[in-house]
Amino acid sequence: MFSTMNIYLLSRPLSRLSLLPVCLLLGACQSLAFGPRPHSPDVVYTSNVAESRKIQVPPDLTSLASGEQFVVPGDRGGTISRDTLLPVAETARLEREGGLAWLAVDAPPEQLWPKLLSFVREEGFEISSTLPPVGQIATQWRGRSGSSGSFASGSGTAQVRIGLRLERVSDSGTRVFARLQSSSSRSNDDQVDWDQPAANPERSSIVLQRLLVFLGLDEQRARGLIGQQAGTDIFKPSQVTDSGGSSTLVIHQALTPSIRVVSGALQQLGVPVNRRRSTRTSLAVRNTDGALGTDDSSAQYVLLFNSTHESRVSVSVANPQGARIEQDAERTILTTLQQALTG
Repeated sequence: MFSTMNIYLLSRPLSRLSLLPVCLLLGACQSLAFGPRPHSPDVVYTSNVAESRKIQVPPDLTSLASGEQFVVPGDRGGTISRDTLLPVAETARLEREGGLAWLAVDAPPEQLWPKLLSFVREEGFEISSTLPPVGQIATQWRGRSGSSGSFASGSGTAQVRIGLRLERVSDSGTRVFARLQSSSSRSNDDQVDWDQPAANPERSSIVLQRLLVFLGLDEQRARGLIGQQAGTDIFKPSQVTDSGGSSTLVIHQALTPSIRVVSGALQQLGVPVNRRRSTRTSLAVRNTDGALGTDDSSAQYVLLFNSTHESRVSVSVANPQGARIEQDAERTILTTLQQALTG
């Protein structure tokens, strides 16, 4: 009887309703086997390659140089360096009230005055006039290039100058106000108009911030934590260093701006650049008439740019075959370039 019943069930025609679950199961398997539907959210990973391009990593996130590294700013109160973010000086602090900012310094104006004169000279400005009885200093106008750091960065023919004013608040306390003026608001070549509010308070704050760093450097030198040369180099936009039998020109800018300023220095020196032989990270040049300072007046060189930090580029010199040249000649060329950058 058991076998007869089995035969009966197997031989009985299947109804339409009984076939429905089987069809649904087969449809699901087919969907998994042949990929998602056209409007599935994961279609960009499989069937539609053109759509998948929209989710690729933006070029800006992959354009950093392979040797570039990010440096975490130094600890509060630590030794000041290029990688220290606005260190705190023990005797000076930045204060604000509304749109007005100043430095509060725990020193009398008589003690602070020579430091302010050193600060503006360190920034590459010449003194135009001083009024000690009222505590005012004004620098000469200078172009937007050279060794005056961020104060004169940019392009064009505009000029800038610094104004500083001291205000005694006690026998051992002074407030320092600053102005950074551009030639577009140029009024008097000798004096800064302190009766009018600053045209751009944020630019004036930059002066105070750099002055705060300068006073911090002075404290670090006095405490013997850094040497005189190390403190001076922090403010330099570029310098030539020697290490391991070779010389390097260090420029404290990103890669593209560094190549741009070096190209400007080469043009200033009258050194031709072979654009066909240059690349994104090198400049092929010819030492025409000894413009680069070496004895061979017609030698060809290649300036190699290497981004070692997001705002630091090292420049070395090679021959057309890519080999580093002799150190004395390399240092002469790089020193000539550095002088053109800061001159």
